[in-house]
Amino acid sequence: MSSPLNPVDRHWFYERAIQSPAQLLPFLQRIHGGQPLRLREDFCARARLCDAWLQAIPSSSAVGIDWDADLIAASAPHPRKQLFAADLRAPHPRHAPADLIFVGNFSISELATRLELTEYFQRVRAQAAPRAVLVVDTYGGPAAWRTGSMLRIHTLDDGRRIHHIWEQRAVDPITHRVENALHFRLEDRGEIVAECTDAFLYRWRLWGLADLIEAGEQAGWLAPEVYPELEGGPTRPEGESWAACIAWRCPDSPRTEE
Repeated sequence: MSSPLNPVDRHWFYERAIQSPAQLLPFLQRIHGGQPLRLREDFCARARLCDAWLQAIPSSSAVGIDWDADLIAASAPHPRKQLFAADLRAPHPRHAPADLIFVGNFSISELATRLELTEYFQRVRAQAAPRAVLVVDTYGGPAAWRTGSMLRIHTLDDGRRIHHIWEQRAVDPITHRVENALHFRLEDRGEIVAECTDAFLYRWRLWGLADLIEAGEQAGWLAPEVYPELEGGPTRPEGESWAACIAWRCPDSPRTEE
């Protein structure tokens, strides 16, 4: 009889296979175009982007907000980091104005109605610094409206490989509500040694680019730039399946020169 697979924390998988603060940081700094010092990470989970930000920029500070108090409690403490367990659909905790606000991991889809979305953008705008930039990631394309799954493999520094599967289980074309799941497997020298099925389940509203852009402009942000690649310039997303970052600026913020 084979031995049971080793248990691995689902956040361990996620933070190594999907999150990439080291790649994200220079992209965010380039999009801002200035010298942002204060980061705000919304829907931050364990605030790994905040940690990378503080390590990379010695004079910086960071704020992380998430509605899961357990994840906030699991984040590493830091004297220049503030953490809040709060529902981002409601008024946000007060803090110093942020230079850069990031909403990653497709978390903007946690806002289920157009009113929630617009009010969120308005609240963020009210707590943004004069030259602030708001960056939100999302996904789309024809494949985003079909059920099915996608496998990707991430190789760790020690040679082990993480297989992560994005499964779209249900789609409602009327309400734009979708149900997705993330599964992980850890491969070591050709053998699967750990797995985490249904590691994360998402039942959320998949917003179209037009909806997000309109809601941001209604809240007082400038017309945004859309970046399908972290290393490229702003352009139109294309293909059956894509992910992109949308970058809004305060009215007095200059656009990035390419």
